[in-house]
Amino acid sequence: MDRLDYASEFRVRVQAPLALGLTLLLWAGAPNQSPVADAAMRGEVDHVRELLRSGEDVNAAQGDGMTALHWAAESGNAELASMVIYAGANVGAVTRLGDYTPLHIASRSGRYEVVSVLLDADA
Repeated sequence: MDRLDYASEFRVRVQAPLALGLTLLLWAGAPNQSPVADAAMRGEVDHVRELLRSGEDVNAAQGDGMTALHWAAESGNAELASMVIYAGANVGAVTRLGDYTPLHIASRSGRYEVVSVLLDADA
């Protein structure tokens, strides 16, 4: 059994070395537990809307704690931020590394429209 087969069967992390000494971490066979955040990360606003209409959890976080609202803040997408807040996104959600809220991320990135949306939502 090679490393990828093992990782897939036992759902463990695989470290794949890349050029320049970087390491890519892959979760082999891990189920998608944050489809709304994943779609938001890719900027797929219509897909986020469809997922929310189908009942997916707006607050489901990726492995690092990033939620759809964090990704809206990172990208500066005020429409997406408003949509997920309306759907019940937790404006105080924090990442697992650094405890960053969407407001921290939007502020740091200079995403003033999203900062305004978040402040209007009592972030």
